[in-house]
Amino acid sequence: MTTCPNKPILQGIDISQSFQGQPVISEINVELYPGETVCILGKSGVGKTTLFNILSGLERPETGRVLLAGEDITGQSGKVAYMQQKDLLLPFRTVADNAAVPLRLRGVGKKEARKQVEALLPEFDLAGTAEKYPAQLSGGMRQRAALLRSYLFNDQIMLMDEPFSALDALTKNEMHRWFRRLVVSRGTASFMVTHDIDEGLKLADRIYILTGQPGRICRQIIVDYTGERDESFTISPAFVEWKTQILAALRRENGKN
Repeated sequence: MTTCPNKPILQGIDISQSFQGQPVISEINVELYPGETVCILGKSGVGKTTLFNILSGLERPETGRVLLAGEDITGQSGKVAYMQQKDLLLPFRTVADNAAVPLRLRGVGKKEARKQVEALLPEFDLAGTAEKYPAQLSGGMRQRAALLRSYLFNDQIMLMDEPFSALDALTKNEMHRWFRRLVVSRGTASFMVTHDIDEGLKLADRIYILTGQPGRICRQIIVDYTGERDESFTISPAFVEWKTQILAALRRENGKN
C-alpha cells in the first residue's frame, strides 16, 4: 500500500450506528495520517468499541463510509490490524508461532515466517521468548507478543481497543514508553481507544473526545509536545492544560460546571 504523508491513511466519514433501534454513535468523522498515533477518548458505553468495529470492517455502519488510503473498505474485515482488549494469544502455540499467524495466513512458508518473527523479537522486547507459551509470559510480554502479531498483519496501520487496560500501573507505564518508541521508530500509524486521559496524552499525537448518547466527537486535542513523554511530562504545564481541557469537555457533556 502506498500513501501520501499529506493524505489520511484511514478515514471514517459521517459514521452512524444503532443497536436494537437505539442510536449508539452519530455522524462520526475521524482521520488517521501515516506515522501518527490518534486516540479516541471517552467514558465507558459511549460507543468507542462500536466505532472501532466499524473502522476495522467487523461491522457495517447504518450510514457513512470507511476509506483506507482512499479506497472504500466499508464492512470489509481483514484490511487493517485490529488488536482487542484481550491479547487472544493461542495457548497451545509458542510466541513465535502466535506472532507468525498473519504471515502463514498470507501463504508465507513456515521457515520464512519464523525468520521474520525472530528478527523482530528483540525490538518488541521479546528476545529469548520464541519457544515460550503464553502462560509462561508476564502480562506486558503477552501484550507485546499480541502487538507483534498485529504489526505483522499490517505494519502501516493498527487499531487497538484499550490494549493496556488490563495491566498494573507500573507495567502500563513501561508499556507506554516502549510503545511510543516503537511507533516513532517504525512509522506505524495507530488508532487507539482509551478511557484513560493520562494514557491518551502520553501516547497520542491527536485525541478525539467522544461524548454523549449517541456518541459524537465533541472536540479534538492536538498534543504537539516535542519532548520525551516521561514522568516529567505528566507534571508539565502543557500536560496539565490539555488534561484540564479534556476534563472540561467531559464535564460540559455531563451538564456539570
